[in-house]
Amino acid sequence: MADVLVSPIVELLGSNLTSLIRNEFGLLHGVNKDLVKLSSTLDAVRSVLDDAETKQIKDKSIRDWLRKLKDAAYEAEDIMDD
Repeated sequence: MADVLVSPIVELLGSNLTSLIRNEFGLLHGVNKDLVKLSSTLDAVRSVLDDAETKQIKDKSIRDWLRKLKDAAYEAEDIMDD
């Protein structure tokens, strides 16, 4: 069974979200502070995903969780594109 790789999708999603915030809401006060916080949170998420992607080889429940997360990330990306 193929491994589910979610980290690249989350990275792209975070990049797109950051770009959207900068482009659409860049004039709002305090946005840069929020972007720094968002970036930090996404770094933590990436670390957890990297660990889960390694463990999915032996743990079916992690593999299933990653597959669901991947589907949700694609849906979020579609919403941002709209």
